[in-house]
Formats: sequence, structure tokens, C-alpha cells
Amino acid sequence: EEYWNSLTSNEHNPLRDRGIQEHYAPGSTYKTFTAIAALEEKVVKPDEIIKCGPTFRLGRRVFNDWKRSGHGDTDVYKSLRSSVDVYYYKVAKMMHINDMSKYAKMFGLGSKTEIDLPREIPGLIPTAEWKKKRYGEEWQLGENLVCAIGQGYVLATPIQLAIAYAAIANGGKVYRPQIIKEIFTNSGEVLKTFAPEEVSKVNVSDETLKHVKKGLYQVANHREGTAWWYRGRGIRMAGKTGTAQVRSMTQTELFSKCKDMPYKSRHHGLFVGFAPYDDPKIAVAAVVEHGCGSSAATPVVRDVITKYMKKYHPELHKKYAEEDKIAYLKLVRKEREAREARERAQELKKQQEQKENEENSEEETSDENDSEETN
Repeated sequence: EEYWNSLTSNEHNPLRDRGIQEHYAPGSTYKTFTAIAALEEKVVKPDEIIKCGPTFRLGRRVFNDWKRSGHGDTDVYKSLRSSVDVYYYKVAKMMHINDMSKYAKMFGLGSKTEIDLPREIPGLIPTAEWKKKRYGEEWQLGENLVCAIGQGYVLATPIQLAIAYAAIANGGKVYRPQIIKEIFTNSGEVLKTFAPEEVSKVNVSDETLKHVKKGLYQVANHREGTAWWYRGRGIRMAGKTGTAQVRSMTQTELFSKCKDMPYKSRHHGLFVGFAPYDDPKIAVAAVVEHGCGSSAATPVVRDVITKYMKKYHPELHKKYAEEDKIAYLKLVRKEREAREARERAQELKKQQEQKENEENSEEETSDENDSEETN
């Protein structure tokens, strides 16, 4: 009884099934659905450049990007791989909250997945009507900006995020998650098999899904990607990093060291990924509570996918691992050559400037001598 009481009274709620019974602000993992909404509603084109500084002002309020210096020119691919907050602030300003929410709901967010487990919660994808009914207040444009990056009223369970990203990976099919694959006797006779159950098909174009998947691939496979250092080898992972604040923060707090904060004030870390990118077989979502960002969650997803690929697709994993090794060596060689070329150019420029300075110095000396002879 004492042990049981220690569990039920524990502030960390160890008995709660966080995969379906706890919802979190999805943070930047939600930007994927904002990008889908913006592309489908023709608010932006995939290669359209939006200038993204370190902040965005709406009225008297200033919204900060996570990067102090800003990101500069950004298209939809860079917005995903570098997780550019200001890009989504600007996009959200041009959209209605109901349009943003409509696409997120298509992927199963804001509704129970109907998994065969008790006490699942639905999460929340807000609309203008929801806020009016819940708080008796009108929706404000500034709330668009917060929701666009997966903060504010937006809430999701880890299993919802996994289902949603699986739908992106498979071309738009939303499936009901199942616990049991088959029931069989002690002798191995299969009594019942549980086939995948498709719940719905998202009304999103193949083109939009292609562009978004390209951006998600770059998250882990582009030098500027926020998951580049955790990409693994032999898995061809695509996905999205996320950092979810657990409370409002001042600008000073926003850029302060997370691990120096009290534990309960530290950000949650998220990553949702699928693999392989061009032939998806698995989708995984991870949330590390108060983990201080996606660097805590991304290795979890990488390791789960790696284990899965090694166990169920060992030849494919081996093939991808060899190709990844060759591609990385080529990248390193290319970067070294580019660096050496820059250094040579700088040295030549330095030598040219030195030569010009010497020539100018000789001319000045000659002019002074001519002046003395004239006098």
C-alpha cells in the first residue's frame, strides 16, 4: 500500500500513459501542418522567398525567432529544415485560424485516434468558434502566430503526432493505431489477423505532400537541418524537431540556458520522424518532458528507427548505411575543397592588396623626391 501511494501521489504521474493520456504543445513539429495549410490555400509557393529577421512585430507586440540573428531569405524547405519561426509568423498573419486548423484536423490532430486502450484524450486544435464558445471572446490575429508554431491553445498527444506524420509519409492515409497484429494458438495456428484500418484520406494534393516531405528530409539530411547531427546512418530519416515552452517567457529567459532554469520551467523536447524517406515503413514520435529541446528527443527516435531497420530490414539498412557513408565522404571532400578555394582567394586578395600598397608607397616616395628636386 505504501508503494502504491508513492506512485499515485508522485508529482511526475508515473502511472499515466503519456502516449495517449497526456497532451503537449507540439511546438515546431506543428509547423509542418501550417506549411501544408499555407501551400494548399495558395498563401505561399514552395520556392517563394520570405525575408526572415530575428523578430516580427504585430501591433505593439514583438514575436521572437529562436535564432537571435534571424534566418534571412527563406522558402518553405528552409522554413522546415531550419525551423524558422518568423516565416510562420508571416504566413499565419495571411491566414484565418480556421483554415490552419482545418488541415491539422485532416491528419487526425484534435481527435481521439480510437486506439483500443482506455482513457485516451483528444488534444486540441483551436478554431475561432471554439474560443468564442469556451471563453466568450473573439479570436485575435496574434493568436494565429502563436498557434502556427505549435504553441498557445494547440495540444496533441504523442500518438496523434505519430499518426499524422505517418499520413504525410504514406501519401495522406490516416490509420487507426492497433495494439494486436494477430492472435494465434500455442501451436502457432493463426486465429485472427488485424489488418491496417484506414480511417480517412486527407484532402491535400500530392504536390503539397511532396514539397513538405522534401523539407522534412532536409531537417535530418541537410547541413543546416536542425536534426543533422542526430540523423543516424542507414535509416534515411525525415522528420521535424520541436521545442515546446511550458510557460510564457521574457526575451531574456527565451535566450537563457534552459538547463539553468528550474526543472518545471524547462522546455519539452520533441521529434517526430519516419523512415526510410523514399519508402516509409515506420513513424515514431518522442516527447522528453523538460528535456530542454529537440536534442533530447531526436536521438530517441533515431535509435528506435535504427533498431527497427536492423531487425526487420537488415539488407536495406546495410545498403543505406554504405550509401550514407559514401555520400558523407563526398560532402566532406566538397566542403574541404570549397574551404581551400576560399582560403586561396583570400590569400590572393591579401597579396594583391599588399602589392598595391607597396606600389602606392613607391609612388608617394617618388613624388616626394620630385618635389625636393624642384625646390
